[in-house]
Amino acid sequence: MWWRLRAIIGGAAVAVSVGTVAALLVPEVSGSAKEVEAVGPAWADVRAYGAVGDGKQNDTAAFKRALASELPVLIPRPKDAFVIKETLVVPSGKTVSGVGKGQSIIRYVGTAESFTTDPDAKNKTRDVTFRDFTIIGTGNRDANGIMLIRTSNATVENVQIREIGGIGLIIEGTRKGNVDQAHYAFIQNLHIVGANRIGVQLRGKGKDEGTNRHRFFFLRVGGSSEVALDIWERSGTNNFFGFAAENVHTGVRIAGRNNFFYGLQVEAAAKHGVEFAPGAEGNRFVGTTLARVKGGQRWGNAQHNPPRKDSEKDPEFAK
Repeated sequence: MWWRLRAIIGGAAVAVSVGTVAALLVPEVSGSAKEVEAVGPAWADVRAYGAVGDGKQNDTAAFKRALASELPVLIPRPKDAFVIKETLVVPSGKTVSGVGKGQSIIRYVGTAESFTTDPDAKNKTRDVTFRDFTIIGTGNRDANGIMLIRTSNATVENVQIREIGGIGLIIEGTRKGNVDQAHYAFIQNLHIVGANRIGVQLRGKGKDEGTNRHRFFFLRVGGSSEVALDIWERSGTNNFFGFAAENVHTGVRIAGRNNFFYGLQVEAAAKHGVEFAPGAEGNRFVGTTLARVKGGQRWGNAQHNPPRKDSEKDPEFAK
């Protein structure tokens, strides 16, 4: 069915089809990478840089070329999957976007992170975005999904990570130069399912190294052999809305401070629903459901999570 629109072209009103408008707005991807970059605003479609997406050919080099361009990177729907064998480094300001979870598919067969921000950058990596694609691993426990290291204002949205084996998402604040923190990530509709050791890990390895002030909306983790959400000691002031974990060893493990959970759901945990470690303090939970917690406690080691002095009478505080 053709819908007719009115468009203003050169000051004259003409009737055009939806298909015509789409063709005008979205450049056809063909020819060389140089030709694609010449059309702006445009996307660096990985196919224009040599990616095949047949589930067999190694597409790593093509993805690296697309990431080195000045354009946001587009992962289209492949014939099978785009095969990646090495870690892809994403610089500041770069967007990596597919066309939807379950449609733009990357098969990661490497042994480190599939994507990472620059681990050698002496300044914060800012404003990187991952959106609308699926990463499928091989179950290798040394392989991880996405790593945000010393980032500010990173976004992960509508991404699915399956069978990764190791850790689905890592946010890390390890010192490099004068930077020792990761701040202000926005994570929405991230699903980490299948075999994994840890769903999401917020960490900093040394003194004053950590990660904080992140916002998570509708995070879902399943199948974690260790823990669905792992918050280290120097990771705090993070907000989690609508986090769900199921069929995991432990739902949440916290050593950090002042994290807030609204609508946490843990279903079928082999050990603890929520486990507190030394260093935890002032973590708050509202509207929590912990069901079928079998081997340990619904609130494990709650003595490690004392309330702040200004919240001792808070009825929603886990004790």
